[in-house]
Amino acid sequence: MATVFDIGLLESFSPIFTFIFVFAAMFGILQVVKIFGDKSQNLNSIIALCIAIFITFADKPRLMIRGMIPWFAMLFVFGMFLIMAMRFIFGDIGDEMFLEMLGGKPGAGWWVLVGAILILVVGVSSVLGPEITPGSNTTTPVPVGSSGSGSTSTGDWRTNVLNTLYHPKLLGAVLLLVIALFTILLISKVPK
Repeated sequence: MATVFDIGLLESFSPIFTFIFVFAAMFGILQVVKIFGDKSQNLNSIIALCIAIFITFADKPRLMIRGMIPWFAMLFVFGMFLIMAMRFIFGDIGDEMFLEMLGGKPGAGWWVLVGAILILVVGVSSVLGPEITPGSNTTTPVPVGSSGSGSTSTGDWRTNVLNTLYHPKLLGAVLLLVIALFTILLISKVPK
């Protein structure tokens, strides 16, 4: 039954959306970085076009980008909601306060870069992880008792990654690193 919210038809346009996204992102990056000089708009568009075509026809990069685009969109929307909330609560100075909370313009850029790298790592690992992990492509049953709750020898890549990320030792190490980070930041802060 056809409904207004049926987006199955949009799935066939996925390569077109991927092409447009890659072209726009690459062209924007090349224009901002200006590797080929200030008057290289035509060259930048040709390079962005070639990269977008290559990625559109390659399966794994297209799958990675299809998985990462929604996360980048959520990061963008979340950032916009935070800025709107700060402006709603604090008025016109909300933008400056938000920027100051992130550490100024350089600090805000670092936060965006860290978010982008995190999304990139998750996207690459979700597409390539099952192939590069030894034994993850096999579906051999695991003997009873050898892979209880929290074991990383299940043969399923996603289960192994989640069990590793939520292991108490890893969570404790991350907590200690976060405490150390804030300790260093608070101790080394120069009073005004």
